[in-house]
Amino acid sequence: PTVLDTLRRQNKPGGFMCVSWAWTKPANPHPFEFCENGAKATLWELTSRRCTPEFFAEHTVSELKEWKDYDLEHTGRLTHPMRYDPATDRYVQTSWKEAFAEIGKELRRLDPKSVVFYASGRASLETSYLYALYARLYGH
Repeated sequence: PTVLDTLRRQNKPGGFMCVSWAWTKPANPHPFEFCENGAKATLWELTSRRCTPEFFAEHTVSELKEWKDYDLEHTGRLTHPMRYDPATDRYVQTSWKEAFAEIGKELRRLDPKSVVFYASGRASLETSYLYALYARLYGH
């Protein structure tokens, strides 16, 4: 579907709700009634652009810090789990197993009361519930 076809169905009967939940569902929606943030979030979710490990091999984190948010988002969605390598100042590809092991190691090292859990406004209710449950089980 085109961008307009997608946005015409957002928050409409028979369509889908705003992925950022930033707009209420009106009783009689106008054909082009949607929030700007919800439209951006929806279109970002639907992008076919992909950001591969090769992209990160070409750019240091120091360089990427100078990029505008739009330009970073425009590179696309990540295709692999990545971790920061301070020796090269780059993100490098890792496995999911290694990523979760490293996250677990760090969480075990920290005092649970010193950790902040933040769920995205773009996450579904079910995802947010499980994330909050995890935070409570962690001891937060």
